[in-house]
Amino acid sequence: MPAMNSNILYPLLIWTTTHFITSAIVIEPFEELGSPTSDVNVWTWTCTDHGCKKSSVGENNTSLISENVCNLLCPPGNLWPQPTGRLEVSAKYVAINLDHIVLNVQPRKQERVLDEKTEFNVTKALDKFLKQFSSLKKNTKNFQVGRGLVITLDIEMSHVYKYETGVDESYKLNITPLSDNMMNVTIESKTFLGTRHGLETVSQLLVFDSLSGSIVAPSQVCITDKPAYTHRGLALDTARNYIPVTYILSTLDAMASVKLNTLHWHITDSHSFPFVSKHYPKFSEYGAYSPEKVYTEDDIRTIVDLARLHGIRVVPELDLPAHVGEGWQAAPKDAITCFNAQPWQQYCVEPPCGQIDPTADSVYEILAGLYADFNELFDADHFHMGGDEVNLNCWNTTERIVKNMEKLNLPRTHEGFHQLWGNFQRKAERIFRENGGQNKSLLLWTSSLTEENIDQYLDNGKDYIIQVWTTSKNHVIKNLLQKNYQIILSNFDALYFDCGFGAWVGTGNNWCSPYIPWQTVYENTPEKIVSGLDLEMDYTKLILGSEAALWTEQADASSMENRFWPRGAALAESLWSPGLQWPAAERRYILQRERFVQRGINADTVVPEWCRQNQGSCHS
Repeated sequence: MPAMNSNILYPLLIWTTTHFITSAIVIEPFEELGSPTSDVNVWTWTCTDHGCKKSSVGENNTSLISENVCNLLCPPGNLWPQPTGRLEVSAKYVAINLDHIVLNVQPRKQERVLDEKTEFNVTKALDKFLKQFSSLKKNTKNFQVGRGLVITLDIEMSHVYKYETGVDESYKLNITPLSDNMMNVTIESKTFLGTRHGLETVSQLLVFDSLSGSIVAPSQVCITDKPAYTHRGLALDTARNYIPVTYILSTLDAMASVKLNTLHWHITDSHSFPFVSKHYPKFSEYGAYSPEKVYTEDDIRTIVDLARLHGIRVVPELDLPAHVGEGWQAAPKDAITCFNAQPWQQYCVEPPCGQIDPTADSVYEILAGLYADFNELFDADHFHMGGDEVNLNCWNTTERIVKNMEKLNLPRTHEGFHQLWGNFQRKAERIFRENGGQNKSLLLWTSSLTEENIDQYLDNGKDYIIQVWTTSKNHVIKNLLQKNYQIILSNFDALYFDCGFGAWVGTGNNWCSPYIPWQTVYENTPEKIVSGLDLEMDYTKLILGSEAALWTEQADASSMENRFWPRGAALAESLWSPGLQWPAAERRYILQRERFVQRGINADTVVPEWCRQNQGSCHS
């Protein structure tokens, strides 16, 4: 437990991610607040070892505490994700006047000035921070009561304006009384990413007190914080069912609120091609579900720009050589094969089928244009090339492919078809590099190509990051780590958020059932997975992080938010500050769900509201 700072003048609660103290905690105002909003208050909340408990107001109550204030100050507090370093929060709280805010932005070294792009992002982040409270002010009778805020942002690396793998996201936050009518809020960070994370934390420390009708905050806070894993993401499929741009933007808002930093966009598939390509506009004309259900250049720039402001990168995926179909009618006829073949079970994992013909020259001409388009619109340091669920029988039953394999001296065997597949991947990589992708890391899904003989099929294998979608105990994880491949975990037994619903190609449940509860997501940490692999060395550093995926065969705009949320928050904390068991996080998780709803996110319900108001009373 961190030592008490001798310069702190007011009583503090202190807790870490593994230990906190609740005994003798008395939550009370630091100074007189506004008048109560009601003469009749029948409930008050008390901080106990099991959280905040509701009790009726009686003669023994010396002070009244609202539910929000209790949740803010009763250990372990209301922050999500839990900070990883020092965490000190005063047991006293003060009213905040949101109409009196002074902003001070400065680089760490006085002789420097903020890079123009960084300054723009910081300005927008501050705007977002202030707008979060506009709805609160409308419902707050005493919003002009209390202390103003002097917010100082101290950024060391002024040129870093967007998230890339390994960028420093740490921050230090201090909140202290500055004078009789002001509070000092200081956020020190290496980069803009840490700054915006710090602002997100501050926003969680400002809550509405229903008793005084004021916005309140702890009178003193000291936090040091940084993530455990650099890659913390969601994967969204917009090809099975179209997802409107507004819903993608709201997903970015929700991701930012829990400090996720990567949106992996599975933008095309065999079902549809909604990506409007500058080089091949006919693909979306043929491949979109309707002329309206497309993603234009302006749409994509809007998404990428908002993501950047939120400290999020957007990683596009053009899945090949399988998962192609609709839209490719605009290509030469030899470009794809097995499109909508029946019976589909013989040619793919779900209808409609479709695969690239890797022996067709036209394929590589098309890829040059598509890759150029993607690299122009997406500025992420990663690009996903897909590479999963290739059906060898599809190629084996395509006459022109078989004939071309004979010319290439490739046998019609498992090994021969994998050599064909590997040749395609090498050519695709070269074309990608030649068309704007020189400095980007490439990702592939696990497949039969990435198993024992991966080095045989990928000449530059170590240039690839492998995204694992097998179970957490599959041997492929151990094999990849022992070969020193960097990996991202999306093991379907914990991180596929479409699991647990009815089948759509028959009866019963879908293939990856049962439903994955938040507790499973929360405890699916990289450390836990590695510890079960019987490895002689610690390969944890090769795991960049994890992504939870939503495949949208049975989801669209009407349901995607409650599939992602609040379970996506469980993923966020498991990667930011792993180490807790889910029971220790449950109270804060329930509060985070409420925070999503307050911000307009249609997050799924976790427990009856009674359990939230009577914490610790609903455990089995």
